[in-house]
Amino acid sequence: MLKKIITLTKEEWDQIKDAAEERGLSFGNFLKESVFIRMREDKKLDLAGYLNKYAPFVDEQEQAEYDEMIANGELDLDDMSDASELTLADLESDDEI
Repeated sequence: MLKKIITLTKEEWDQIKDAAEERGLSFGNFLKESVFIRMREDKKLDLAGYLNKYAPFVDEQEQAEYDEMIANGELDLDDMSDASELTLADLESDDEI
C-alpha cells in the first residue's frame, strides 16, 4: 500500500468531503473511485475527443501566425503529402513526435 500527500484549498477539501459524505464514502475512497472513473472515461475517447478535451486551442498570436502562413502560401492545409497518422498512444508517450 502506498500513501501520497496532495494539497487542496479549503474550498476543494469541503467540496470533496461533502460529495464523499453524500455517497457514504470516505474522503480517500471517493478520490480513488473518482480517479478510476475518469481513467475509464478517457480510455473510451477517440483521438479527436481526447484532443478536444485536453489540448488547448492556440492563442490569438499563434493563430495569427498560422493565418499569415496560410495567406502567404507557406502552409497548405489541403496538402497531406507529408502528413502521418497519430494515435492516442503517440500522444501519451514521452517520445518526441
